[in-house]
Amino acid sequence: MKREHIRPILYFVVLALVIVGAETSTSWLVYVFKPLLIPILWNYLREHADENAQVFRGLQAALFFSWLGDVTLMFGADFFLLGLGCFFLAQLSYTVIFARQGSPGLTPLQRGLIALPFLGYLAFFLRLVLSNLHAQPDGAAMRAPVIFYGIMITAMGIAALWRTVKPKQAYTWISIGALFFIASDSLLAYDKFVDTLPAGGLGVLLTYGIAQFGIVYGSKFYLKH
Repeated sequence: MKREHIRPILYFVVLALVIVGAETSTSWLVYVFKPLLIPILWNYLREHADENAQVFRGLQAALFFSWLGDVTLMFGADFFLLGLGCFFLAQLSYTVIFARQGSPGLTPLQRGLIALPFLGYLAFFLRLVLSNLHAQPDGAAMRAPVIFYGIMITAMGIAALWRTVKPKQAYTWISIGALFFIASDSLLAYDKFVDTLPAGGLGVLLTYGIAQFGIVYGSKFYLKH
């Protein structure tokens, strides 16, 4: 086995343990292993990057805020807004990184065609969630955070797909990561605010794990290019 494959394998083993813990209500598995996910990715990225590179520093910020969000959300519903704020900052960091990498060669029409499905989905999903918030005890307080977070993660997705810098592997994996991030947060929001999903926790954790890995794995190719 190549050394560079060890951390990705370890990451998905740890992710599997977190999912098993969540699905079987074995809370100690979640509390022990979930905080390890982001540090594994950070160490993997560090092996392939110049630590002084601007992109690497930006990714560090995104991963740090993601880790804070992971840990905060483990402590229950009372910490949901704080966790959401941490992930808002993570998405902001990712968006800035992707936007700075640029999109040479994309015309305004191409940018619009890429952005349109994201904006359409945002409008549809926000309408769905907001129409159900009134039934929540804290629905009024959640309205603005949900809207702002929805806008932020949509901007992250658009910025990821607007990237046209090489290499191709970086674009592909970062795009996959961004789309899975939107899927994960959509599942989480639907399960929390609209209706309980069967195996919703499994879906949220699996898509989230793939999302973070995709962004980091793609960034490895960009940083080595």
